[in-house]
Amino acid sequence: MVEREQIISFLRSKGPSVPNDIKRTLGGDTMIFGAMLSELSGRGSVLISHVKKGSSPFYYLPGQETQLEKLIEFCNPKDQKTIALLKEKKVLRDKSLELFERVSLRQIKDYAKELNVNTAQGKMLFWRYYLVSESEAITLLKEQYNKPQATPVPAAEEKKPEPVLQQKEKEPETSFVPQAKIISSEQEFIAAQKEVQQQATKKETAQAPAKEVDHKESQQHLSTITPLDKAEFHSQILRYFKDADIILLSQEQIAKNREYEFVVKVPSALGHMEMYCRAKNKKKLNEGDVAPALLKAKTKDLPCIFLSNGDFTKKSLAIIEKEYKGLVIKHL
Repeated sequence: MVEREQIISFLRSKGPSVPNDIKRTLGGDTMIFGAMLSELSGRGSVLISHVKKGSSPFYYLPGQETQLEKLIEFCNPKDQKTIALLKEKKVLRDKSLELFERVSLRQIKDYAKELNVNTAQGKMLFWRYYLVSESEAITLLKEQYNKPQATPVPAAEEKKPEPVLQQKEKEPETSFVPQAKIISSEQEFIAAQKEVQQQATKKETAQAPAKEVDHKESQQHLSTITPLDKAEFHSQILRYFKDADIILLSQEQIAKNREYEFVVKVPSALGHMEMYCRAKNKKKLNEGDVAPALLKAKTKDLPCIFLSNGDFTKKSLAIIEKEYKGLVIKHL
């Protein structure tokens, strides 16, 4: 029977590996290797990557972090580009990036490490390449902004940031949709829609107001679209659309019984306005759940609604309200 010491010896020799790699060399059962590796990781003797080969993560020993660069080929092409950019620049400011890059950085956890820095404008989020130490990243920021007092934010002192890093770069302009809002009632939802429409008219002044669409037309749209499945969550979404007089234009199933996307027409003071809607059936949510929805809405040049029956963590809620503009969140 293969011993744990043999597994550690194999990893020391071969570097990051999946259980099948170990099986081919040492023989035995893949499931047993997986259980032993999980136990070793619980002790801290073995580390687990976020990058996967198929459905299996890679296992490696502390001190072998540099070898994770060999695993970049297993990331999707968009994440590979983000990793290459971060490796080249070493440090990136979150708000200066495109939305898809910001989403990608939050997913490539093996290669992108958060760095919160106090500035004259408050705390700012940067990302450092995983092989760039925190002190080296701060040195790079000092050189970039020519302010030698830049320091990372200590976790215990985040509520009292010291203004040390000057930043003259303008904040990127947002689209015509308002900042993310958490909606708890129908009245608040309608108010949010009106705010969205008021901003939208700045972009659409050359166009005539949208034509009012009555409830009969709404029913016709709903009747022409076949439900994707018989899941209760999907039925709940359709009932919500019907009750809110929202016209369903198109729909697509992203994950069976769990996630859907729609293009809809939402009633507003100036008539029905077209919006992108993402619905997710998940009990616990974070900013990673809404980021793809906002990115897809941006590609369609539409405001975004996010529907869910779950709850956001306090930390992710704060990030969404501060960072993810152009998003209306509705709890089903």
